[in-house]
Amino acid sequence: MIDGYPLVSIIIPVYNCEKYIHKCIHTVMLQSWPSIQLIVVNDGSTDRSGDIINSLAAKHNNITIINQINQGVAAARNKGVSHAKGEYLLFIDGDDYISRDYVEKLTLQAIAEEAELVICGYTLVRQGGLPYRIVSPVHHQKGDEAWAYRICAAGSRLYRKDFWDRYELKFLNEKNARGEDVPLSLFANAMAANIAIIRDSGYYYVQHEGSAMHAYKGFRKYHFPYRTVAALLNKVKDMPLTNRREWFNFGILKFFAQFVFALSGGAPLKEIRRLCSYIDNMVAKYFAEAWQELRRLYSDKPAVPLAHKWSIYIMLVLLRLRMLTVIIWLCSRRPVTGRYKKGNRRRQ
Repeated sequence: MIDGYPLVSIIIPVYNCEKYIHKCIHTVMLQSWPSIQLIVVNDGSTDRSGDIINSLAAKHNNITIINQINQGVAAARNKGVSHAKGEYLLFIDGDDYISRDYVEKLTLQAIAEEAELVICGYTLVRQGGLPYRIVSPVHHQKGDEAWAYRICAAGSRLYRKDFWDRYELKFLNEKNARGEDVPLSLFANAMAANIAIIRDSGYYYVQHEGSAMHAYKGFRKYHFPYRTVAALLNKVKDMPLTNRREWFNFGILKFFAQFVFALSGGAPLKEIRRLCSYIDNMVAKYFAEAWQELRRLYSDKPAVPLAHKWSIYIMLVLLRLRMLTVIIWLCSRRPVTGRYKKGNRRRQ
């Protein structure tokens, strides 16, 4: 704590981000919040990222550098958390950046509402710096937790460190999995005693061609985080949740539907069968009351986009008709458009 300002630990995992890491760190160093610990985890970069990080650290005494052999983004984030000394935690990817008052807004909101989790929006930015989509959450309340489940990336969130420690939260490292940060976000949504929302989009996701997916490459390099989601569902099945279980279940079903309908383009039949079989087994085991739960949630007219509602409904209908695999196989022949930048991104 500096002059009464709670310390915020910011963790940046870095792997071959030489084009972006300087701006990322620079925006952290320019923050209006005066009490910051920046932890940069160099996850075995083979480009100039390490040199850039070292140069910046030589100019700032609040940057901690951790070098490790390449273990993946989940392990890098966990390593950063193990060195965190702050009352709050923030995560930023090495090719993204934040607005000057980003940390201040989230931290003040956490203090004002005694929140264990604060969620904000984000801005999608093209590589040249042009913003092209802004997502700004509206509210969070017991009857409508939708926004917490619409923004589930590691970024755009601030956690109280004691909440993180109490539940021994960790990112699970699953080789070649996409979206491995989402299960942790879903668990946090379910267990945080107070969740605050701010109408701000000061986290900037940079979209660049070097990491975009290309046509007919669905699931060839990345796959669904099977092990991570299974571990989460097993963990919470008999656990009393702080917030409504129906919303947690909605978040899982939405995650399933996103992979089925948005990310399967061009996937080989073997991978589609694997995904659909997995979802079928998980729904049968953990979501026997899915239809009734969704009706109860939607009866309150929450802030759930129509596309999200229908994608879940259609997925459940196709599962019931035993047609999910064949329909997704036919639909997956369309090219992947490259709208998603990275495997660990979870969009609105």
